[in-house]
Amino acid sequence: MRHIATGTLLLNLTAIVAPCGALAVTRYVPTTYATIQSAINASASGDVVSVGPGTYMENVSIKNGVTLQGAGMGVTIINGKAITYAIYVPGGASSATKILDLTVTNGKASLGGGIKADNGNGCEIRRVDVRGNVATSKGGGIYVGLNSTTKIAECVIYGNKANYGGGLYLQTSGSQVEYNLICNNTALVGGGGIYTGFDHSAIIWNTIDGNSSPGGGAGAAFSQSPVDVHTTIFSNNSGGYGLWTNSPILEMCNDFWANGLGGMSGQSPHSTDQFLDPLFCDRPNHDLHLNFASPCVSGACEKQVGALGPACGAQPPAGTEAKSWGEVKGLFR
Repeated sequence: MRHIATGTLLLNLTAIVAPCGALAVTRYVPTTYATIQSAINASASGDVVSVGPGTYMENVSIKNGVTLQGAGMGVTIINGKAITYAIYVPGGASSATKILDLTVTNGKASLGGGIKADNGNGCEIRRVDVRGNVATSKGGGIYVGLNSTTKIAECVIYGNKANYGGGLYLQTSGSQVEYNLICNNTALVGGGGIYTGFDHSAIIWNTIDGNSSPGGGAGAAFSQSPVDVHTTIFSNNSGGYGLWTNSPILEMCNDFWANGLGGMSGQSPHSTDQFLDPLFCDRPNHDLHLNFASPCVSGACEKQVGALGPACGAQPPAGTEAKSWGEVKGLFR
């Protein structure tokens, strides 16, 4: 009887556990899978494709719910071979779909040379260096399609090129763009750093520096886009304004400095905006951390302005507390 009871119990436990599905699997490239795409093809939602150091000459298409995890920016590099986008995220991807800790370069496509997040996308792109990509139309670095809620955070978007949105193009989305360095991108028509069309994204705590466009918005161009823009540095953008808009936006607590045609066009600056040198630590060598003496360490809203905190110069005197990146984010929330 004891054996019969034990067997019945095991059967009942199996019935309870089975519906939960298989456990998530981490698939390693190149130790287990020779290519990133073969590892993705073998994956199911919830799995992680862990990619080791090296350069991978691939054009990758991610599955919904799969995490693509590199070994770090500049350590794991996906090279798109200038034949199409380096990474494609299919439409309808959920927030469980993630691209983390790698570099994306040498992609070329009509929309999204580096990364194309297709319509209805909720994916997350975090700690990704997107550089040296080209779009023949929109979004040299990253393109986000219609009705998306993509999160782009702690990324470097550098040296990309497109007609519209050299660094980033957001199309009718409600995305979150925060703590990014968006620098040295080029748009042939408008939006050197960022271009949005009919968009309502939140663009907060970014540093948008050194981009160029002959159109109105060398740093950012917002076309019919009621975006929320705050605590962002618009600096050293050439050929146009730091920020250009043709419809009302929610804008405050930003810093504008040394932009080609001036800080802003399309509406009056907010009373909390400032027009002061952000005092980067070493801009010629691409270090855009702030000097402790920077007016952006604690701007008019008593919050950090820009993507990076202070890292050089004389520190505050004893008794003055310098807030960390995480603490600043917590204060704003």
